[in-house]
Amino acid sequence: MKLRFLRSLMGPVLIAWFRPLGWDRIGGMEASLYHFLSRLARVEIDPALGAEIRAAARALESENPRWEGVADLAEAQGLGPLIHHHLRPLGVTPPVPVGRQLLGLYLRHRDANEIRLRALDEIVAAMGAAGVPVLLLKGAALARRVYPEPGLRPMGDMDLLVPGEALPLATETLHRLGFRNLAAADPPGWQAEHRHAPALFRGVEGLLVQVELHTDLFAQSGEAAPQPADPWADPLAFRLPGAEEARSPSHEVMLLHLCWHLVNLRHDPAQVARPRLIWVTDILGYAQRFAEEIDWPGLRARRPFVWSALALLGQLTPLPESVRRHFPPPEAGRRPRGVGEGYRGWPACPLASPQRRRLDLYLRDTFWPPEWWLRLHYGLGPAGPLVPTRWLGHPGRILRGVGHKLARDYLNPIQKGKHP
Repeated sequence: MKLRFLRSLMGPVLIAWFRPLGWDRIGGMEASLYHFLSRLARVEIDPALGAEIRAAARALESENPRWEGVADLAEAQGLGPLIHHHLRPLGVTPPVPVGRQLLGLYLRHRDANEIRLRALDEIVAAMGAAGVPVLLLKGAALARRVYPEPGLRPMGDMDLLVPGEALPLATETLHRLGFRNLAAADPPGWQAEHRHAPALFRGVEGLLVQVELHTDLFAQSGEAAPQPADPWADPLAFRLPGAEEARSPSHEVMLLHLCWHLVNLRHDPAQVARPRLIWVTDILGYAQRFAEEIDWPGLRARRPFVWSALALLGQLTPLPESVRRHFPPPEAGRRPRGVGEGYRGWPACPLASPQRRRLDLYLRDTFWPPEWWLRLHYGLGPAGPLVPTRWLGHPGRILRGVGHKLARDYLNPIQKGKHP
């Protein structure tokens, strides 16, 4: 009886740790469609990649003549408008229903971004008048600076970085523009967990425009940035259509931020079962757009995390030629297992989440994530030593995160609504 009990208790743990390492965690049609779309995760497509995409489209048509699931997955990955933009010049014609879906996504995001970016111009002008320094992040900066058309980069919100001491004035400035916090009350410790103020909203022409004010570019609760970086050092200025001057972080800091955002443990699990392709496109598109301005030897020396991320993303989808020439050819036999697989464990997927898988799989997802993701998250590159991170570094980080959460939720009297 005791032996049976111990077996039932330890079985899931042992299975999670000693499952064969080459097992494809997310296989089948979804994996095939994801890898097809990953080839299109580029702002600009060179002739060699175009030929590869045409061949992949022919293979897709033979396996899935109706392209079932393509438009839905493209939208979930943030690539709907970009896929529509790329296919016709490549001579690839999707089935009519899928073509209509992609066109609809393109038009919807184009119209929504026109509204968002007009609001952004208004915000930048108001912040300038109030004397609040502000840096545009992610889609707010990239839609205009990197993508051929702003509508090709879908946005759910617009992220702005302000100095911590300027947060009250920045929030007041947004309130004067009509932005409001729609939540009745934020849970205790919410800002400490998310490292940005609660989102503010304003209805504009039937669209709810969302803005998030950040004061910390990298950190999340329980996690530190991969490398220290001052986002306010040497920011880049550029003009908005209304002639207002906007700023974004330097090339190195922007790439570091985009790479860290891609692999952060705090995303919704639906977005990270595989790395979200619009975030991959942001990184590769930015590197391609500013390839001639980036100090590549300096980037490798000062930002090895970025260098590692680019090298590993090149195993998911070919690097742009202007970027690839700065990297040595990949070593034969040095392809990590699980390319394109993401992180599905804790804390991305909480223990109580309905999306959590069976306990043995959940523990494996948490403590034994795919090799490619592990290398990406910890900046190990395609060939760096894996064993210390696999057996010590990553489990230690997870256990520290659990301790942090327990201390915050159960041991801190402030979080429990009590007073010391």
